[in-house]
Amino acid sequence: MKLKWQIELSSENSSPEDFNCQPFIISDKIYFAYKEIDKEVINKNGTYSIKLHLLQVHQESGVMNSSLFQFHNNETYKRKVEASSLWQFQELKNGLSIDIGITLNTLSGQVLLESNLRPKRVKIQNSYEFGDFHLKYNQRSTLSYHDGSNVEKWKISMIGYLYTPIVRKDNFLHWGTAGKGGAFYFVDHPTGNIITEFNNGDASNYIFIGENVLLQSKDGNLIQLNPQSGQVISELELTGKLMLSKISLFDKRAWVVSHDLINKKAFLNLINIG
Repeated sequence: MKLKWQIELSSENSSPEDFNCQPFIISDKIYFAYKEIDKEVINKNGTYSIKLHLLQVHQESGVMNSSLFQFHNNETYKRKVEASSLWQFQELKNGLSIDIGITLNTLSGQVLLESNLRPKRVKIQNSYEFGDFHLKYNQRSTLSYHDGSNVEKWKISMIGYLYTPIVRKDNFLHWGTAGKGGAFYFVDHPTGNIITEFNNGDASNYIFIGENVLLQSKDGNLIQLNPQSGQVISELELTGKLMLSKISLFDKRAWVVSHDLINKKAFLNLINIG
């Protein structure tokens, strides 16, 4: 893995959770958004206002243009600004919209009240079905696997709590845990044998690239993991650390945001995956 470019942003009035928007690509441009508290504007209810930063970045050069939108809780539409992980871009005939709980035309700043772009939250289920078999999750740290007659075939005690859906990939299951520790799990579907339990402290964000997995290490670096062997193939130390960071893929490039909490900086990183 090799860093292609990095963009530094101030995060003085933001938290790492404010930078978890899913980026959007149109042609050679990457669109991204994050929010911050506007401490210069106090709403009628005594809360601070919110600023939305919309970024347009050239994918090859990393040259960035930005726009600023401000929101007040006493606006007539009274719509809540959602967590950035739920935000959603959509291409329009003459531009781009972003749904953050209110939907905006990013060119005009117009609020599109007729929006039907409501993002769906990922809900952790109590049961996952795989043909005649299903997994039961006790909402704590235990998964049990049952056949069509509800006979328990195997059980796994996990590090932390389930934070991602459970996904079947060929004859394997994979998922991530977090909270009171966390790990990435890669498990043999029929037997329940744990092929890989990679303890990184927080596996709530990971993504497959081919047969390998991108996720953060305990040190907050970006790593490429072989789930079959549990071996780290490559590791990239970034300026700042990955913290609850969503990992996005554009072909064979990864987008992640790293954070320097001491100096109150966030860094947008585009990485070439070897």
